[in-house]
Amino acid sequence: SNLKINIIKVLSIDNNSTDTLFLKQILAKDARKKFVIEQVNRLKDGIKCLRRKKFDAILLNLFLPDSYGIQTIKEVLAISRIPIVVLIDKDNEKIAGATLKEGAQDCLLKDELYPSLLSRTIQYAIERQQISEQLRQTISSLHESEQRFRIIANTASVLIWMSDNNGQCIFFNQPWLD
Repeated sequence: SNLKINIIKVLSIDNNSTDTLFLKQILAKDARKKFVIEQVNRLKDGIKCLRRKKFDAILLNLFLPDSYGIQTIKEVLAISRIPIVVLIDKDNEKIAGATLKEGAQDCLLKDELYPSLLSRTIQYAIERQQISEQLRQTISSLHESEQRFRIIANTASVLIWMSDNNGQCIFFNQPWLD
């Protein structure tokens, strides 16, 4: 057939090689996407990889030989905006909500993984991260535009004012207030 198969490059930061092998087997079952998984055992090796290569997503174990818990997410996000999907064991389930608050795109239980779930989760994480990045850039542009407006308005010698939808004044330029 003529279908284009997308390649998704994933960095697995997990010291459990058996789990990573299992992930590779699960993701190999997706006919529409080809997942290329590179695995490292330690956070420091993952950070080196992220600096050298381009990945589309990160599968992250929070309990590594050189990093423990939520701090692991913070360290990855300090150097990368690549979407993170955290994989946890059943006994660490209570940490799931905290992973999302720290900036992970999703959190899955290792015991409950099946092909379509993992594949979809990675793809949605990538899409959410892209939307989040676009939103961040839009907000930044809006702030810059607001700054330019204030500079222009506050250097004008005439009255410039704005009101809200209820007719309440919400802005007067500085020369008018002085």
